[in-house]
Amino acid sequence: MTQSNYRWSLARFWRTLNYFEVIPGVSFWQNIIKPKSQHHTINHSIMKNILLVNSYTNLSQKVIQHLVAKNYGIKLLNLEDYIRESGISPGILASYTLNSYSQEKLKSEIIKDIESIIYFAKNSEFSGQNTVNYNHDLAELLKFAAEYFNSSREKSIFDFTNYDLSIKELWGAVDDVVMGGVSESQIQLINNRAVFLGNVSTKNNGGFASVRTRNFYPVMNLGDYEGIELKVKGDGKRYKFITRCEGTWDGIGYCYSFDTVKDDYQIIRIRFADLIPVFRAKTVADADSFNSNQVYSMQLMLSKFEYDGKLNPYFEPGIFRLEVEYIKAYGNTTSKPQFILVSSSDVQDVSSEILNDKLRQENMVRNSGLNYTIIRSYNLSESIADKVLYVQEKNYVTDGIKENKLAEICLESLESSSAVNKIFEISNYNQK
Repeated sequence: MTQSNYRWSLARFWRTLNYFEVIPGVSFWQNIIKPKSQHHTINHSIMKNILLVNSYTNLSQKVIQHLVAKNYGIKLLNLEDYIRESGISPGILASYTLNSYSQEKLKSEIIKDIESIIYFAKNSEFSGQNTVNYNHDLAELLKFAAEYFNSSREKSIFDFTNYDLSIKELWGAVDDVVMGGVSESQIQLINNRAVFLGNVSTKNNGGFASVRTRNFYPVMNLGDYEGIELKVKGDGKRYKFITRCEGTWDGIGYCYSFDTVKDDYQIIRIRFADLIPVFRAKTVADADSFNSNQVYSMQLMLSKFEYDGKLNPYFEPGIFRLEVEYIKAYGNTTSKPQFILVSSSDVQDVSSEILNDKLRQENMVRNSGLNYTIIRSYNLSESIADKVLYVQEKNYVTDGIKENKLAEICLESLESSSAVNKIFEISNYNQK
């Protein structure tokens, strides 16, 4: 980065606003003309992704519709070589079938980045020598799901050691040129690190340089996590991490200042609860706490000022450099269902073999070590003696309404800690 020539640049000011699409009129037409596929997306690992197993039933299609409406990412795994065309492909990240279901692929692709699994029970087929038993596949899935969820208290947001998008498509400079200053900065990928570097100047009443992401699409949901972790190597200066829970360009930013040790790697942990609401370097006393359920952007800044007119004690004008290895969410303490087993809703006269098979599947889920929810969509004639039966709905409803209601219950269970390790039953007649 060359030294600033201390002259304010209209061209740089315009480029900044244009990059972040905040030029009145121009940005409106940019968003109208630009296809949705060209909006600035980030890796789907930051979305809440759900794995649906056996997704070819009417019920599963209704569940998919509800998930898409709530901006979930969806992966499909079918135990048969059949993928139903749902007509809502924007929500589908990937589809897999049993013949591509190797243990390595299960670990590296299918279960990766999954928040929860919804398993639509596939009854084993008992017909003499042609018996087809799906319980082995369920056992394998439960095994790897337990291993994955037990080790997934962190979620990668930006791994700059293995970054698969052009960094310039998402991160751009927001320097004091927007306030009349002359500081300059940029972000580069150097030796598998994102490097925030530049020259900060106090000329023209300036004094800050920063790089910021465009707004995430879709909005990032980190509600199940405690905070943000960065691994950095700095130059002894104090920097700020800033994030936003609204999509406006010049709204409230939630800030955290951190000191660096020259040429040493450090782990910086930032609790969402410790973020300070700030508007143009002034704290906003009556602002709401940071809403980690909707994270719109992230920013790194070097500034002359702390907050409310106080100075950054380690600020020096001139060249600066901050290396970032990764940015991740940490501290997933969620107590929500990780595995939802949905019994099939099309069984009327249940044979003892099929019934016993269903009970075996339930016991496999209950003994997996996962947070589970079991949803029975008809009335079992045998119940599990050591488990309380939770009745979600008692009155008779028609099949069409039942499927939609079941889909709603799946979503309600997915998002509720009160559904953990419980059994819900949808009866087609009154039960006490």
